[in-house]
Amino acid sequence: MYVSDHGENMFDTAENISLHGGSEPTQYDIHVPFLVWSSDKYQKTYPQKWSNMEKNKDKKMSASVLFYSILDAAGITFPEQNQEKSIASEMFKEDSLRYMITPDFTVKVFK
Repeated sequence: MYVSDHGENMFDTAENISLHGGSEPTQYDIHVPFLVWSSDKYQKTYPQKWSNMEKNKDKKMSASVLFYSILDAAGITFPEQNQEKSIASEMFKEDSLRYMITPDFTVKVFK
């Protein structure tokens, strides 16, 4: 699993913005890549977890789900486990809010 810490503008808008972290974020700033790769053996060993990840792939998520997702995908359990934060779980709930800090340290909230 991989998740980026930020999105990136690559001259995708009419304003020809590049890089990231502007004071008025674009959809490309707030859309953060999240990648899951697995072997065929993993998919055969954990078919339900893989199926759940495929079902959850279009839901909003942030780096906050990475810890729970990696452990759950690996079959590791722990007392504070939260299945609602694991993309490998059928109980996964997408993030309802996302936050971004701009260069002037303003916090922007996105739904």
